[in-house]
Amino acid sequence: MSGESGTVPAAVGLVVNPFAGIGGEVGLGGSDGADVRVEAARRGGRPRAPERAVRFVRELRRLVPGVRILTGAGPLGEDAAALDPGSASDPGRVAVVGRAPTAATTTGADTTALAAALAERGAAVIVFVGGDGTARDVLAGVTPDRLCLGVPAGVKMHSGVFAVTPEDAAQQAADVLAGRGRTALRDVVDLDEAARRAGVLSTSVYGTMRVPDHERLQRGKRSPAHGSGIDADGVAAEVRSRFPGLPIAFGPGTTVARIAERFGIGGAGGTGGALLGFDVLDADGGVHHDASGAVLEQLLLGREFAVVLSPVGGQGFVIGRGNHQLTERLLAELDPDNLVIVAEPAKLGELGGRLRIDAPTAALNDRFRGPRRVLLGRGDIAVAAVE
Repeated sequence: MSGESGTVPAAVGLVVNPFAGIGGEVGLGGSDGADVRVEAARRGGRPRAPERAVRFVRELRRLVPGVRILTGAGPLGEDAAALDPGSASDPGRVAVVGRAPTAATTTGADTTALAAALAERGAAVIVFVGGDGTARDVLAGVTPDRLCLGVPAGVKMHSGVFAVTPEDAAQQAADVLAGRGRTALRDVVDLDEAARRAGVLSTSVYGTMRVPDHERLQRGKRSPAHGSGIDADGVAAEVRSRFPGLPIAFGPGTTVARIAERFGIGGAGGTGGALLGFDVLDADGGVHHDASGAVLEQLLLGREFAVVLSPVGGQGFVIGRGNHQLTERLLAELDPDNLVIVAEPAKLGELGGRLRIDAPTAALNDRFRGPRRVLLGRGDIAVAAVE
């Protein structure tokens, strides 16, 4: 890779947070802070950002042959761009800007500095790979009129600045280079990770970011104005009748927690379920609380099992936001008919009957896409399009 001087027109800026997503599979909820990253690595956590950056670059090069990419040194983007086979045939299309990280691990300050350097070099759009914390760091380095776009790779993605998948981000970046589409201002929000681990959900708005205005851009997460309106007793009865004798994994969220409570799964503060993680009910009635991806694999792989999930409020994601404990191996073995989607009628109505998925691979996305049943209560079933 080579550095250059001066402004390069019609180039895409790329910022990678190399640790984004490392805490999700192991149940830590995020990657903010060096101590959290160390603990996540100790537990076997794997960051999602490098692979997702490669998926973005590969699709962008397919859509825009010869596209120029401005990025940071080493783990800030250069490494990920080089992993894509397309870079070997035309290495001059990747230019490294800004300074290399001075520490053994990158920090939010490195992300902010790189975003500022890419803006100064005139990148048509600055694409960052990470989560809400990364969005905050990028926001700190650019002016409000600078066009940016997130590739989802973190655990927390409540901000409305992320494309649905890496491939969607590539399409939107290609549209920007071609002068197509409109832009909009979206909030950058972040969740207090320390409070989250204590079972308290607290988010704050840190500013607005200009992004492409596209239907494949996720909305910001919204919490319901009232408590859960789901028929928890009815849904629990439906799940019992459909999966007798099978282990069942109950995913995150207050809606699923209420269902889990009907199975005798109690959580902190008297709530049912882990609320922010996964609980597993064994076929023999045993309960495993707040299971990591590795524990879920030990409990479920090699046998038929069911998973109960609820879509994220305001966004509609069933897989790929806040439930990274569902690993690639688990999703590959999960029968799509054994994915139980539960939702409040009001929430499903707000989403227009359309749900979304952002699985670890494009093949898994295809596996779970299509019309899916959504349980609302006993004998009360709606059909939603998972896309």
